[in-house]
Amino acid sequence: MRFTAAALSSLSLIATLSSTVAAHGSHESHDRLHYRQAAETGPVVVTTGSKSLGDGQVHARLEVSDMFANRPDQWSLLILALQKFQSGSTSNVTSYYAISSIHGVPREEWDGVAQCDTCNGADGYCTHDSVLFPPWHRAYTALYEQEFLKVAKEIADSFPSGPLKQRMDTALQTLRWPYWDSAAKPEGDHCLPEFLSSAHITVTTQNGETQIDNPFYEYKFVDPSTNYYTPFNQWQSTLRYPVSDNAASASNEAGVVNAFDNTRQTLQDQIYSLLANCDNYLYFSNDAPGGTYEKCSNSLEAIHNSVHTTGGGPGSSGVSGGHLTYLPIAAYDPLFWLHHCNVDRIFALWQTIYPNSYGATQVAAHNTWTIAEGSTQNIDSDLSPFRDSSNSFWTTRKVQNWENAFGYTYPEFLVSGGSRESIVDAVNSLYGANAGKTAASYSKLVEKSSLSGANSKRALQASVPLSSDSQTLAEDSPVPQGYSAKAQTSSYSTPNTTTAADGSLSTGHPAPYPNMTVGRNTTFTTSNGSTYEYLCHFQTPRYALNGSYVVYAFDGTPASHDTSSWNSDSSCIGSIGIMAGGDMVKPDVISYGGVPMTRHLQERCKEGKLSGMQEEYAVPYLQKNLQWKIVRQGEEIQPETVPNFEAAVYSGTSSPEGSNALGSWNSYTTQVEVTKDKAGGAQSAPASECPAPGQPQSGAGPSSASNGTVAGGYGHPVAGTNAPAGTSSNQPSAYTGAAGKPSFQIAGLLAAAGLVAVL
Repeated sequence: MRFTAAALSSLSLIATLSSTVAAHGSHESHDRLHYRQAAETGPVVVTTGSKSLGDGQVHARLEVSDMFANRPDQWSLLILALQKFQSGSTSNVTSYYAISSIHGVPREEWDGVAQCDTCNGADGYCTHDSVLFPPWHRAYTALYEQEFLKVAKEIADSFPSGPLKQRMDTALQTLRWPYWDSAAKPEGDHCLPEFLSSAHITVTTQNGETQIDNPFYEYKFVDPSTNYYTPFNQWQSTLRYPVSDNAASASNEAGVVNAFDNTRQTLQDQIYSLLANCDNYLYFSNDAPGGTYEKCSNSLEAIHNSVHTTGGGPGSSGVSGGHLTYLPIAAYDPLFWLHHCNVDRIFALWQTIYPNSYGATQVAAHNTWTIAEGSTQNIDSDLSPFRDSSNSFWTTRKVQNWENAFGYTYPEFLVSGGSRESIVDAVNSLYGANAGKTAASYSKLVEKSSLSGANSKRALQASVPLSSDSQTLAEDSPVPQGYSAKAQTSSYSTPNTTTAADGSLSTGHPAPYPNMTVGRNTTFTTSNGSTYEYLCHFQTPRYALNGSYVVYAFDGTPASHDTSSWNSDSSCIGSIGIMAGGDMVKPDVISYGGVPMTRHLQERCKEGKLSGMQEEYAVPYLQKNLQWKIVRQGEEIQPETVPNFEAAVYSGTSSPEGSNALGSWNSYTTQVEVTKDKAGGAQSAPASECPAPGQPQSGAGPSSASNGTVAGGYGHPVAGTNAPAGTSSNQPSAYTGAAGKPSFQIAGLLAAAGLVAVL
C-alpha cells in the first residue's frame, strides 16, 4: 500500500492537531472546571421565561427594528444588558456562554442533566430532525430571555435616581427579548439592519449618549479552544462570512448583508407556503419526517436552516462559513437568539392557523446529549435540560400555550385579538404575494407604555385530538385572556441611520420608510382567479457531506464559476440551506426543502422570456433551463455524487388570497419531464399519497431495505449507503474544512487525509 505525498502531509497535520487537543484536555482552565463542578451539585435552574419578571404580566416580544427606531429606552436597555450578559463569567451556569453551550459544544453537562448511556459523540442537547425541534427551542429561548431580563434589571437598577432611571424602570417592565423578521419587507434599505451588523453603536448610558462595541455584532470568547472544531477553536469571536481560517480572521459584514438582501424574497415565499399549506405537525416541525408531503414543501426547521447558512455564510474558496452556519457553535452568535425568537413566532402563528394539529410521534434520527438514536419522541417527551417549577422537564404539551407557560406573546396577537382570522390576515399582509406590510408593522402598534391590567384575546382554543400524539392543553392550563393595545397612527416614521467611517452607527431625525405593495398580473391566473404555482423540491442527505451546505435552483447557468456570487446571480431562483456540523456522516437522514419558483417565472413573463404561466409554456421552459447546484465550502458538488439527493418539480394552482383566507395550493402535479434527464432529478412521481386529515402523525427513523438501498422520496430506490464513509462509489470525500474536528474516526480520517491506497 502506498500513500500520496499530499496524504502524508494531511496525516501529519491531523496528528499534530490531535496532540494539541490532548494537551488542551489535560490543562482544563479553572473557570471550566468550576463550571463542571457547579453542574454536578444538582438542578438549580427552573425555566419560567419572563413570567415571573417585570410586572408579572404578558408582554410582546417586539420586532427588533421597531425597538431600535421607536423605543430608545428599551433599545438602550437591551444593548447594555446584552453587553453585560455576554461579559458574564463562563463558570456561571446561567451566563450567556453557558446557555449558548447547551446547543452544542463544548460537549459538557449543563445544570446536572446527565448524558444518556448511549449518547456518545453528541454535540449538546439541541433537537433537530425531530418533532421536538419547535417546542425544544421555545423552552430554550424562554430560558435565555429569563436570564437576560435578570441582567436587564441589574442595568436599570444601576442608574441613579432621577428621570432617566424612571424611564429605564418603565422600559424594563414590558421588556422582552426581540425577534428579527428576516423574511418580511425590511423597514430600511437592508434585510439585516445596520444596527445588527455595525461594529459599534451609540446608546444612552448614565453618562449620556455613549458609543460602545455593538454586542449584536459578535460574541467574544474567553477561551475559543472549547469550541472543539477547527477553525472555530482559534477564532477569538463569532464571525459571519469569515475572510480566512486563520486566528486573525474577521467578518465580512457586507457579505452577510448582501446575502440576506438576495435571500429574503425566497424566505418570504417559503414562510407563506408553510403557513398557507402545511397542515400536518410532523411535516411542519422538522426537515426529516421520513417522507414527502406535497403540502409541506418546507418545514419550519428547513426555513430556519436557510437563515442560519445565510447568516454565517456557506464558505468560499476553502474558507469556512461562520458560526451561524454550523449546529455545534451557532448559538454563540447573537443573531441566533433574534432568529430563534422569530422561529418561535412563526410556530405560534402556525399553531393558531391549525389549532387541531399539534404534536406527533417520531423516531430519533441521531443522538443528542440526552436522547438516544432510535428512541421514540412524542408530545410528552422531555425537553431536557429545561425544568419547570415542579422540577420536571418541560414537554411539547406543556409549552403549547406560550403565554401561560412563559409570559410572552407576539405583536400579531396583541394588536388584533389573536383570532385565527386576524392571524390569517396578518400572514397575508406580511408574507403573501401582495404583502404590503413591513417587518415591524404590527410591532409598531404595540402600546409603548405598560399594559398592566389589560387583557389580550388570543384564541388558541381547545381542539379535538387528531391522534394520541396530537392533543390539546390540559384542563388546568386555561388559555390566557391576553392584552389589548392602543394602535398608533399609520403615519409612524423611523429614524434615518448613518454609518461613520469607523463603522459606528447613529440615529438621526425621523424619516418615513416606504411601504410598497406587489400588484397581481391577471395573466398569471386561471379563469376562476386561481394562481399558477411552481416549486422545485429537494430531498438531500443532511449529514452526508460532513458539514453544512447550500442547494441552489437556477434558471440557466450562472454567469460566474465563483460560487460566492451565485446568491446574487440574476439566474438564481432561490436556495435552501442544509445546516449540519460535527463529524456526523449519516447519508440516511434525509432533509426536505423547496424553492418556490412562481414569482421568478412571473418576472420572466413580464420580461417576455416566458409566454405564460400555464403548464404548456412553463414546463418546457423549466425542462430547458432549470438547473440545481450544490455548494459546500465554496466548492461545487456534483448531484450524482451525493447519495439520496433528488430534485422534483411540482406545478399546481392556488386559491386567491383574501380577507380571512390564505392562498393555499389546490393541486399538485409532479412534472417528471423537467427532471428525469438531469443528474439528481426525479425519475417518477411520488409513490405515496398525502396524509389524509386526521391521519396519525408519526415518522419513522432512517431505514434501509434488505438490499442496502434507502427509499427515495419520489418513488424509486437510490444507491445503497451501508458502506463506511469514504468507501462507497457514490460517497463524496469527507468535508475537512469548518466542521472537521481535530480527531477523526478511521473512515473519516482516510477521507479527510485524502489517502490513496494502491494495492
